[in-house]
Amino acid sequence: MQYRKAMGITSDSIDFYNDRLSRALKALGNPYAVASEDVIAYLNSIPANKIGLSTRHASWRTLKTFYRWLNKTYGFENVMERVPVPDIAPVEKAILPTLSLEQLKRLIQVEPTAKGKAIIALAAASGLRLRELAQIQVEHIDWQGKRIWTKGKGQKEGYAIIGFAEPYLAAWLEESGKVSGSLFDYSASGLQTWFTRLEKRTGIKANAHTFKRSFAFILKELGMDIEQIRILGRWEKIDMPIRYTKAFTFANASKLLNQKVVGLSSLLS
Repeated sequence: MQYRKAMGITSDSIDFYNDRLSRALKALGNPYAVASEDVIAYLNSIPANKIGLSTRHASWRTLKTFYRWLNKTYGFENVMERVPVPDIAPVEKAILPTLSLEQLKRLIQVEPTAKGKAIIALAAASGLRLRELAQIQVEHIDWQGKRIWTKGKGQKEGYAIIGFAEPYLAAWLEESGKVSGSLFDYSASGLQTWFTRLEKRTGIKANAHTFKRSFAFILKELGMDIEQIRILGRWEKIDMPIRYTKAFTFANASKLLNQKVVGLSSLLS
């Protein structure tokens, strides 16, 4: 865990490794006496969850990282080299909950405070992760560039867009009088609790992961292609935005096309 921390990964990732590795080693026993067949049997014992084989794949990734470290640092055999990657096709086919523009509008409307409206709008408009959202300082906002400086996974610095959240951010700052310091005055856990209460109050799935997925879905609704969404969402690979926009249906595409046809018709007339 110290090795992973030194690589600059987030505390959430450390918790993830701790959880998955603890479960695996409890089942496997002495990690230095484990054979590839033992790992395969353990992975096969992990049942599918509601979104497929994601838990099994998470355990495989954790053990792969662990045994690669053992091999590199102490010369132990990397038994994971002979363990096949679990088939994650069921996970990729799963359609995960996202917010439509109508649901997002409802959440903003029913939220009574300017601060809450700003949190909801920015979570959906920026694609920021929970911890990134909590760590925003007022000084990080670049109003001219309509973007926010952030430090994401692996301590990588970058920018997130403000997008349609701009008027809500401006309203919150005007009301609060903030000119510096924490934008929302929430820790990551405090912000998670806030989202949980919002979800219970409205009956709409509204956790941080839902907003991250909704960011991709909404950009798709606005007509952006997957590569543009990947860049704006700061994903290294295109897999995640593809998965997050699986809820985009024929009806969504038809509506988007019809909107564009209206503009095209005026040009042709």
